[in-house]
Amino acid sequence: MSGITRLLGLALAAVATGATATGVASADVTGPQAFEFAGTCTGLGDVVAVNTLPATGVAWQVVGTNVVLRFAWDHQDGLAAKAAAAGTTCTAQFAGPPGALEPIEPVTFPVIIGHG
Repeated sequence: MSGITRLLGLALAAVATGATATGVASADVTGPQAFEFAGTCTGLGDVVAVNTLPATGVAWQVVGTNVVLRFAWDHQDGLAAKAAAAGTTCTAQFAGPPGALEPIEPVTFPVIIGHG
């Protein structure tokens, strides 16, 4: 199973079950469908990124910035090749609704990092 598929599966499960708070710092994001992951991204360091379900999960905003992470995989208009060429990845270590991030098995995935 790909990293993005695993992360999206965790997102859906967390929203469906109402994950509990663990003390992991979360950003000020609102909305009942918001889902976050916390981890480390190449060139950015530690990040909290957010998306709103049921979005496809392709683009995530780094909270508090104008940075957007686009997940890259092979069937998606060459994004995987671009991410590989740039050497940019993110490793998610926590995931869940804002304020209720839970530890997960680390998932590393290639990304395109965009600045708005």
